[in-house]
Amino acid sequence: MQKFRFKLEKILDLKQREEDERQAQFKAAQVTYEEADENLKELKNKCDTYRMGYREAQLGCIEIEQVQFYQRFIYQLENQIERETLNVKTLYDSLNIAQENLLEAVREKKKLEKLKEKHIEDYGKMLKKYEQQQVDEISTMMGTHK
Repeated sequence: MQKFRFKLEKILDLKQREEDERQAQFKAAQVTYEEADENLKELKNKCDTYRMGYREAQLGCIEIEQVQFYQRFIYQLENQIERETLNVKTLYDSLNIAQENLLEAVREKKKLEKLKEKHIEDYGKMLKKYEQQQVDEISTMMGTHK
């Protein structure tokens, strides 16, 4: 009786490499998203800080140059926040796509693993049947020699 060999082993190996690759892509997308999200939070905090500084400056005596500085700077921060918000949304969508791709790769590999398990089980049953036939044959031969 020949040793068990899964005919789709190379495909299973390929699916494993695919899963590993998609896992790496997901992790990279996750890191990129988290960095951009953190950057967005920092920009918002910075903008809030300058707005509070501007309000406090308005309570006291403030020169027109300071008013213009605060207004320009806050305007630039708001534009940056808007761009970064769009970037974060795009990265979030990319992260979701990477996650779906990873889940699909996991599902495909699991299908092949289940198929392999089934083949191993079938091989075990066939081996057991073969061994039983051998035992029966030996028993029959022993019985005829007496």
